[in-house]
Amino acid sequence: RRLLQPDMALGSALAGDIVGGNGDLRGRVRGQVIALGVQTSLGRPFDAAVIELFGDAPMGSHGTRLDGVMVVDRKSGVLLRLELHSGNPEFALRRTLTRIEPARP
Repeated sequence: RRLLQPDMALGSALAGDIVGGNGDLRGRVRGQVIALGVQTSLGRPFDAAVIELFGDAPMGSHGTRLDGVMVVDRKSGVLLRLELHSGNPEFALRRTLTRIEPARP
């Protein structure tokens, strides 16, 4: 939440929250745009921003490290790929856009 910004450019620094589990756990995440470019996925081009992520996730009475990468379309904000690594399994995940469905009238 609140991580993405309009007009992200190479080197842009970002900060926001990440929600884990059933929505009860929140961690702080920071990111930096490390690459920009057109990425073709599912037969269409995306204006992709690759964002390196790092931060802290809650785990019991203390925190644990969180890191990963996120790829988003800069124009629409569509998540193309998300990989998170953390000692807390609720914040360790991998998501990839697998299909695009047409808008319903």
